Amino acid sequence: MTHPLHAQLDRALHEVWELMLTGPLEASDAAPEDAEPGALTASIQLSGTHERALALQCPLKLARRLTEEMLCMEPGEADPSTIQDALGELANILGGHVKAILDQGGTLSMPTVTRAATLQDVLPGSEETLALGFRYQGEALRVALLTCPT
Repeated sequence: MTHPLHAQLDRALHEVWELMLTGPLEASDAAPEDAEPGALTASIQLSGTHERALALQCPLKLARRLTEEMLCMEPGEADPSTIQDALGELANILGGHVKAILDQGGTLSMPTVTRAATLQDVLPGSEETLALGFRYQGEALRVALLTCPT
């Protein structure tokens, strides 16, 4: 059974993608490998009626490509700090869309970007509510909505 927020999260991600990036985002069952060296997770917490979090996971190679495309940089030009900032900004913008969907009138935290292997490493005690897999330029990425402990 499809989660009730599935279509809205999918639509929100596509809206953000169309604003920030140029290539097509394709739905996929593939997800970034948890153990991939350098894989990044950008997360943002949504506080309000319910404590939730949104996480965007992708390999470093894709995070670099996204950064360079977003900031009109040459291939290989983005440094680690810029990559983290850009991935965090994607999570922040997507988090704003999700906050509006949930209509919980709460606040968004500052985004964090880590190289944690799993979502449990990033947000201990959280439970994945919904996850969507995508491919962008052949690379897998994943967006997850989580319920956090209070």
